[in-house]
Amino acid sequence: SSPTPMHNEISATLTVICTSFLGMGQLNASIAVKEAVDYYDVNKVILTGICGGIDTEMNYGDIIISDQIVDYELAKIEQDDVQVRWNVYRSDFELVQGMKMFNSDSWFSYLKKTFPDLNIEKPNVYSGIVLSGNKVIANYEQIKQFKKTWAKALAVEMEASGIAATMHQMKNAPSFVMVKSICDFADSEKNDDWQEY
Repeated sequence: SSPTPMHNEISATLTVICTSFLGMGQLNASIAVKEAVDYYDVNKVILTGICGGIDTEMNYGDIIISDQIVDYELAKIEQDDVQVRWNVYRSDFELVQGMKMFNSDSWFSYLKKTFPDLNIEKPNVYSGIVLSGNKVIANYEQIKQFKKTWAKALAVEMEASGIAATMHQMKNAPSFVMVKSICDFADSEKNDDWQEY
């Protein structure tokens, strides 16, 4: 039987299958994508959604493309210390390069939600390291701890590492990349104003 409800659009050259997860986090994302890959035999997986920016040069709405996905969930907890045991997954090089070289602005006209901040004309696009795990992070002290190891990290989110780990374990796995938009900055100012956009 078919996995979670999906929508697909078929053209002469491309079939696009879209699905949503039954909840946030690594496990829900992993299960939904594994079901879709097995059922539809897809060859590319692109995770979209929202993320928290952790680079102060960025703006709400900016787009992040993952070069690397770094899982921060595994850890050794000692008496006075938590040692994160990072798992690192590379995004598909060709997908990342194709997205970085894409220079059309036509997609921007399809947005149905306008910017909450009218001073921003359109989002910038960045590519780099994305930190991923099950915890919603609304504490910049935690981000600073992560940045001690991953100084060039751009964003934090909750699903990519689950999908990347699943793809890593699959034979003939599809290529994978994460593309998300910044809706907050993973600090005490975190709110939902930009999520719909």
